[in-house]
Amino acid sequence: MTIGTILLILLGVLIYLGFMHRILDRLHLNDRQALVIIGLIIVGGFIDFTLIGRPYEMVINVGGGLI
Repeated sequence: MTIGTILLILLGVLIYLGFMHRILDRLHLNDRQALVIIGLIIVGGFIDFTLIGRPYEMVINVGGGLI
């Protein structure tokens, strides 16, 4: 992996976290609460719940749908 790719990935992560922090800051959360929620959203992004219905199967992502 080249140094440019590594820097681009790091920049993307910083922008993502900064954008999410700004949104959570508008909810009047302090820094610790906002970072905990951001961490829960990121970790929850890897967890899916499958809801089985008769004709359809529905999947809910914990990070995006529940938190």
